[in-house]
Formats: sequence, structure tokens, C-alpha cells
Amino acid sequence: MRAVILGAAAGGGLPQWNCRCEGCRAARTGAVPPLTQSSLAIRAEDGPWHLVNVSPDVRYQLEALGAHDRRADGGDAGAPASFHDVVLTDAQLDHTLGLLTLRESPEPLTLHATDTVRRLLTSDFDAGGMLAQWRKVDWHPLRTGEPTRLAGGLVMTPIDLEGPLPRYAGGGTAPGAAVGLVFSEGDATLLYAPCVARLNDALRGHLATADCAMLDGTCWSDGEVAHRTARQMGHVPIDGDDGLLRLLERVRPPRTILVHLNNTNPVILPGSPERARLDELGVEVAVDGMEVRLRP
Repeated sequence: MRAVILGAAAGGGLPQWNCRCEGCRAARTGAVPPLTQSSLAIRAEDGPWHLVNVSPDVRYQLEALGAHDRRADGGDAGAPASFHDVVLTDAQLDHTLGLLTLRESPEPLTLHATDTVRRLLTSDFDAGGMLAQWRKVDWHPLRTGEPTRLAGGLVMTPIDLEGPLPRYAGGGTAPGAAVGLVFSEGDATLLYAPCVARLNDALRGHLATADCAMLDGTCWSDGEVAHRTARQMGHVPIDGDDGLLRLLERVRPPRTILVHLNNTNPVILPGSPERARLDELGVEVAVDGMEVRLRP
């Protein structure tokens, strides 16, 4: 199994267009690498790529994936990256706005999504309807706990993370609004959960058995973002008595990587005390282009 983190940042990326925080300044000066918005490409060893979430930065991310493939496997230097289908973990804007960029193709687009996500993307934010004016969209339902065999042999099982509805849909929560995805090939498993509103039993159980977990690392503390807390935005903070770090101190897969990093999060700064705490635990901080390989 091969997984490439196409985008490691939360909504808006790093640096944010209108921000002068320490993280954005560091990205502008080259002290830390800039990050595009959250997305993943994953495949079985010999299968096609599956795109997980479609950020507004998808065009650049697919170009980078094509270059990654050429470095790893050789191939046509002028060929674009190709993917077989798209899986959506939620209907948040930073995970779905790129769907409209994928409009210019004669081929149908296969979209895996929960019933809740499909409803949001064909009503409140009708990206599905707009996209269908250019190319056919084949919706495939994601149902929590039910495995789906993807092209190439990868098996994908969604878990409900009791996540928030997007702000454009009025907020609140709904079943299937945000899911984590457990990918498996043979006995190798990878958990991808970029939006975690609550550390529920489903997440805890799969965290204990995963070979690698890519987890929501949006905010270090609950109050680091002005005007809204991390939990109000639908993200468990890393620190705090009931934060992600406390769980990882008890249950941690062989490899743990934090994704969906907000520009305000001090862990993006290599010399910060917060980053040092993660380093002590062996928890990694994602960057664009990071690859994970798991063998059955």
C-alpha cells in the first residue's frame, strides 16, 4: 500500500493569504515549507491511485503526484497524474471545492460519499449538480462499518466520527457528516481521519490496530484561533486533558502522522516546545509529498 499526503494544511493552506501569524511568516520566508490544503492519494502496490478529498489546490497536487510517480517508477515526463476515483470524508469546503476543477473530462467521475455528504453536495452546496453539467458523476455510497473493495484490491472501511456539518449548512452534527477511512491491503492497515470532532470508541478501536494513522492535527490548543474554538470548528485539539495527545500517550500505532494542520498551530515550527513534545512521542507532522508504504 502506498499513500502520499498531497496536502497537509487545513483550510486556506500555509501561508494564508491574509495572515501574518508566526507560521505564515515562517512559510513566506522559507523557514518552513508552504503547505497546500488537506488531501491524500492512496493505492494498492500495483493498483491505480484513489484521491481522498479534493482540495482547492488539486491541480497543483496532481502535478506534484505525477512528478512523484516519475521519480518512483519512471514514465512519461509529460504525462499528467491519473486517479481512478474520489473518496470524500466530509463535505467541508477545503475538501470539496476542488471538485469543480475536475469538471473538464469526458470520463465519468466516481465519487464515494456518505448519504449525508451526498445530500450536502447536491443541495446546500450543489457542487455535484454543477459538476454534472460538465461530466457524469457516479455516486457510490459509503456506509460506516461496511467495507468497499476498490480497484487494485485496496479495501476501504469508513468509520463514523460524529463530525460537524459545514457552516454553509448551518452547523450542528449529523450521522455521516464526517468519517474516517480504514484502508487495508492484506494485513496492513492505514487509518486516515483528517476531521475528528470527538475521540469516540470507533476511532479508539481502529487506532489500536492500525499500522499507520494519519490524524486530525488542526489545532494545538482549543483557543488558539480567534473567534471560534477548535471544538466549535469540529476538531479535537492536540493538547489538553481530553485532547488527542492524551489518547496517543496510551494508544499509538507504529507510525502516527498529524494532518490538516492550521496555520496557527505551533507544531508546524520545528523549534517550538509543542513540536518537541510530539518528537518525544514519535508523532510526526505531515508535509506535502510525504509518502507512507505499508507491505502486507
